[in-house]
Amino acid sequence: MTTRRFVRRLWIVLPALAVAGWGEPGPQYVVRSDVPRATLSVRNDSDAQMFLRIFRNAEDCSGGKLGFEGDALTEAGSEVSGNVAAGTPLSMFMQTWDSRRWCRITVTFDPRADARYHGHFVLDRAARVCRFQLMLDTPAGDVPESSVRQRQWRTPFLETGAFCSKEH
Repeated sequence: MTTRRFVRRLWIVLPALAVAGWGEPGPQYVVRSDVPRATLSVRNDSDAQMFLRIFRNAEDCSGGKLGFEGDALTEAGSEVSGNVAAGTPLSMFMQTWDSRRWCRITVTFDPRADARYHGHFVLDRAARVCRFQLMLDTPAGDVPESSVRQRQWRTPFLETGAFCSKEH
C-alpha cells in the first residue's frame, strides 16, 4: 500500500472512530462507599497543563487508566482534589509537555484512612527536570509522605497492560 493510499484511508477511519466515542471522557476513579477514604489534592505547579490518571491495578500500573475528578487537564497553577480509597496502594501518573519535551512521573503510595494528602507536580524547565512531592497533613504541619515510591514508566503492548514493573 502506498503512503498516499494509507493517508486517504486514515482520513476515512479517524472521523468514524471519533463518532464512535474516542473523544468521550474515559472511565473515572470512584471510591466505593463501603471502604475507608483519604483526601488527595494535586497542585500543578508547572507553567503548562497537567494530565493525571490513576491505574486500576497499583501493583504493576495495569488494568487501564482512570480519570481523577473529571477528564479535563489541570491548568497551570490550579489543583485537582478528591477522595481515594485508603488501606490499599494507589498508583498514579502525572504528565505535562511543552514544545520540546514530555515530563511524566509515576508514583505509588499507601493512603491511610481519614488522612489528607497534598501533592505538588513541578516542571522545572531551567533545570530540565520534573518532580513530584506528596505531603501528609498532620496537626504539626505538612510532612513528606513516607510511603511514596517513584515507579519506572514503561509502555505496554495494550492499553490495559502494565505501565510499570511489579514492586518487589
